[in-house]
Amino acid sequence: MMFAGSNNEAQAFLSRGGQVIVRMRGLPYDCTAKQVLDFFEAGENSCQVMDGEEGVLFVKKPDGRATGDAFVLFNQEEDAGKALSKHRELIGSRYIELFRSTTAEVQQVLNRSMDPKTYEPQMPLIAQVPQVPLLPQHIITSGTRKDCIRLRGLPYEAQVEHILDFLGDHAKNIVFQGVHMVYNAQGQPSGEAFIQMDSEQSAFQSAQQKHHRYMIFGKKQRYIEVFQCSGEDMNLVLTGGIPAGAVSPAKAATLLSPGMLPPHPPPPIGSAVATPLPPPTPALPWEPSHALVQAQVAVAQQVQAHALAQQNLAIRQSQAQQEGLWFMNQLAVAQQH
Repeated sequence: MMFAGSNNEAQAFLSRGGQVIVRMRGLPYDCTAKQVLDFFEAGENSCQVMDGEEGVLFVKKPDGRATGDAFVLFNQEEDAGKALSKHRELIGSRYIELFRSTTAEVQQVLNRSMDPKTYEPQMPLIAQVPQVPLLPQHIITSGTRKDCIRLRGLPYEAQVEHILDFLGDHAKNIVFQGVHMVYNAQGQPSGEAFIQMDSEQSAFQSAQQKHHRYMIFGKKQRYIEVFQCSGEDMNLVLTGGIPAGAVSPAKAATLLSPGMLPPHPPPPIGSAVATPLPPPTPALPWEPSHALVQAQVAVAQQVQAHALAQQNLAIRQSQAQQEGLWFMNQLAVAQQH
């Protein structure tokens, strides 16, 4: 059993290499790892948690209080269906929600849970420097290659499988564990997701064909925006470099396609009830992320320059004080003679 209170504990959890990660929500605040193990082992669809109690990671607030969330590791892909079949079953008197998760979601939730500012009402004027990523190195992507896509306007209830259904044939071009849901400071879905594709061309085609399309969700239809972006853009959001809403589409490479598509949504499909939508705004490409990095560097340089100026002032004041003491000593010696 682990508690998300340090990078080391979270890193140890992620490095165990489980094929399946399940997120639990709504746990009793006094829930134990043994109760979690018993929960998954009970009933017809019994499944074993990887490494027993060590495969359970409870999410805590900075002051040590429980959040009611936990992440659980399983060894094999076939365990995913068994584990998720227990959705809405009970631990004590609490209905437990279960969701398929990713290493990116674990990282994002834990980063926010360890930051005291997450639970303060004030929002920082300047984006905080990202914490050290907890993602395994083979999952982290970076650079300016636009081999990712960003989805906006997702239903808050949407899970990974709904995104795969929405992308259709393009889903086969998603890399392993390449679907990353974006959550807000309270750990709730933000309606956005990032998808890592196997090439820039795959990302281009997905954005071109799925931008301004509807996602059918129950009796509702949601109008989804799809943008091509880079791994660097994705990591800035997923690792807390900038708030999800702060990255707005702007001018970028010609390869980006959504801006060339008709800005109007397609007509509703079948008899499904379409939710009211605001007038669509033309899709625009992404803003180069290096401008954000340059802005952060400029702020850091200003802070460093201010600290250096303060240090120099203190040195000059100390020198002046020493010179004053020397002069007073010389004056006293002269008066004695």
